[in-house]
Amino acid sequence: MKNIEMQHSLFLTYSLTTSAYYQAGLTKQLLLLRLNKLIPNINKF
Repeated sequence: MKNIEMQHSLFLTYSLTTSAYYQAGLTKQLLLLRLNKLIPNINKF
């Protein structure tokens, strides 16, 4: 029984960390998209 509980907690931490990394990657992509939209406007000046 202990082994199953340990595997479950490991899976929980794994899924939490992967979702955190995924969200961080999404925010990074959004920031890059916004920067790419801003940069052409800056180059016009």
